[in-house]
Amino acid sequence: MVINLNFLKMIKLHSVKLHKTDTCLTYVLKRIGQYKQEKTYSLKKYNEYFDSEEIDDKTIFKKGDIILWNKRGYEQEFPTEITETGEIISNLIMRNIHIGIIENISESSDIFYSECTRNVNGFEGIPILKLRNINEKRRPDFILKFKLHNDGK
Repeated sequence: MVINLNFLKMIKLHSVKLHKTDTCLTYVLKRIGQYKQEKTYSLKKYNEYFDSEEIDDKTIFKKGDIILWNKRGYEQEFPTEITETGEIISNLIMRNIHIGIIENISESSDIFYSECTRNVNGFEGIPILKLRNINEKRRPDFILKFKLHNDGK
């Protein structure tokens, strides 16, 4: 009989200092030590970085779990580029999709997660950190597991 002990492995969480360009995705990747500055990341393509597992009533969270809110996600077109000649180009951007990371589970079974958000008290556009109880908002839809690439990184 083979016993899978993967659940005993805990992701090491790294300290993070936010920068003006950070998103919820870059924050989580930095927190788990997988952020590469030379790469461009898109939450629209989260399945390139993560495997997902749907959350249900039996899901047991643990520190370091990456959580995703996605069931209400949609794409919306926004102007995000300008050409050399001044032509504005719009691209589809994902909306209402968000990730965070489980930080702590208290003795009273309260589950806390951290997130990088840009929509807080009139400071829209500036990334800030929040620590929340998982029951404070709509429960997440998925747990994400970081995919190791062929080079082991």
